[in-house]
Amino acid sequence: MTNAQQTGGTTDEKYPFFVMNIKLQPVPRKTIVILDGRGYRTGAEKWLRNQVGSNLLHVFNIAEFMTWASRNNI
Repeated sequence: MTNAQQTGGTTDEKYPFFVMNIKLQPVPRKTIVILDGRGYRTGAEKWLRNQVGSNLLHVFNIAEFMTWASRNNI
């Protein structure tokens, strides 16, 4: 996927566009988002986690992802 910080604006301002692109892929791609750092406003992580659905499988922070991956989920 892409690094959301390559264009202007705060990280969490990019979440809706990012999620829309995940959900509207012409060929469904199963996507996992990994949050690293705290460069987003209060509530943005919760909003992003609430978007999990058909193409967006998981939203993890880095510690959660490491635990999930170590259980041979990838």
